[in-house]
Amino acid sequence: MDTSAFQDIELKALLQKYLVILACKFVDDESSFIKHLHKQASANNPDAIDKLTVIKQMDALLQHIHKQISDFGILGYQRIAQVCTAITLQNELPFTVSQNWVVCSLSGVNTNHSCVLKGPEQTLYLDYHYIPFASKLWLISHMSEMEYSRINKFLTDSNAGDSIKQIMKSYLATDTFQSHDTVSMYLDAFTTVFEVFQHTQTQIKTEVCNHPDHLSRV
Repeated sequence: MDTSAFQDIELKALLQKYLVILACKFVDDESSFIKHLHKQASANNPDAIDKLTVIKQMDALLQHIHKQISDFGILGYQRIAQVCTAITLQNELPFTVSQNWVVCSLSGVNTNHSCVLKGPEQTLYLDYHYIPFASKLWLISHMSEMEYSRINKFLTDSNAGDSIKQIMKSYLATDTFQSHDTVSMYLDAFTTVFEVFQHTQTQIKTEVCNHPDHLSRV
């Protein structure tokens, strides 16, 4: 997938639409909502078609990120793949911080300020220097859970007798959508992760694959 096709302004618009869709899925019922979209799309409803397109594009972006992580492991960079996978599997932010001397699972360098990434089989330690990237990768991987939590809190404070239409109208009037801060937060996260992965791939290509000692494979 060529992520360069997604300019910032296009990705921002995509994220704005996706946040609305996530809210609709939670306020209504996810299964019923998706079935309704497909039914309306079959009837050539432009709004339903657009929503299904947005879901497809976002799924493709998220799958692309996870594929890149997997590809690092396939290329022999298990450290990168293991750490990135561990980040996505953490239950919450902020990560647990350790001041003990440990070896960073990504760089292999000793550090006494690290994030503890607990997994089902092993615990990894990530130098705190990488926390900005790690937080953004985690955010992308938990976007649905974050937004479901947000809308759930809104519903708790809402009038129990409001209809789905009334709830959505009120929710779309909140700062989440009016200030664009939430959209900007996700946009920054996606942009950073794309750039870091691209930079890493470039380094692998130039420093390893193009190295004179690297055997060419035909």
